[in-house]
Amino acid sequence: MNLRAGSESGELKPGADHVALARECFAVDAGIRLQWLASERAFDLVSVVRVHLDRLLRDISTDGEGLLAAP
Repeated sequence: MNLRAGSESGELKPGADHVALARECFAVDAGIRLQWLASERAFDLVSVVRVHLDRLLRDISTDGEGLLAAP
């Protein structure tokens, strides 16, 4: 989903700062990957990213269900 399209369709709460959200996602992605590589892949990268996206979607989506609630 494109953030702007999500706002236009009503899936995201009004007033979402698309640029800030994109920066946050890129920063978390880069940081988590560095930690994963530095730890010699000692944790489940996918589950950590899913938890972050779930928290983010709970905060910005109109239904508040998050990612992990999806089938």
